[in-house]
Amino acid sequence: MPSKVPLPLFDSAGRPLHVGSEIGSGGEGSVFELRDRSDLVVKLYHKTLEPDKASKIAIMAKSANERLLKLTAWPTEAIRVRSATGAIVGFTMPKITGHKQAFSLYSPKLRLRDFPKASWQFLIRSAANAARAFAVVHESGHVIGDVNHGNLFVGERATVRLIDCDSYQITINESRWFCEVGTPTHQPPELQNIRTYKGVIRTPNHDNFGLAVIVFQMLFMARHPFSGKFTGTGEMPMGTGH
Repeated sequence: MPSKVPLPLFDSAGRPLHVGSEIGSGGEGSVFELRDRSDLVVKLYHKTLEPDKASKIAIMAKSANERLLKLTAWPTEAIRVRSATGAIVGFTMPKITGHKQAFSLYSPKLRLRDFPKASWQFLIRSAANAARAFAVVHESGHVIGDVNHGNLFVGERATVRLIDCDSYQITINESRWFCEVGTPTHQPPELQNIRTYKGVIRTPNHDNFGLAVIVFQMLFMARHPFSGKFTGTGEMPMGTGH
């Protein structure tokens, strides 16, 4: 059992969780294999969750549907410590295999390494499938919010998967949990140069702006649609040029 993992862990039905090796880690939490479920992984948070975040994870798991689970790493079970009614410390989600970050597809150097057979048709299919995945999230009433090439993965057959779903803006039964993060290069002009995303209501159109940036980068070898040569003095960040 990894030393980072609190003991014991249970799912919402009171079944014990058998955690395996760590397969990834980020600022918010780490992802581990499950010894008895090859189709799932578990994300465990580094810090104790605030009540609002814990309730968000619980309701996301309850609202999972087949379309979301097919295309995203959506929470399937809230994971608790010590008992089935203990504090939420993470969640299980579908294990994504055979897919790589979209950046590996639209970066010319990485494309040769990771997608050596990618044709123009492959890029078009990947872009179209990305749009379909975004549409599924939107049709479920949610917004991705922090659109970026790191949370979109592409497979060898141009299939796509979305990750970092616990950061999404979730709306269920007139209750809303906000997305409090954003990547400036993929945010629309009205969301540039703001101090915090807390309390900011995101819309599908905000996501669509980021999607359009990703599609452009897929088709034009990583070039950002708003990149250019600054004719003034010094350097100007891309986000200030809108």
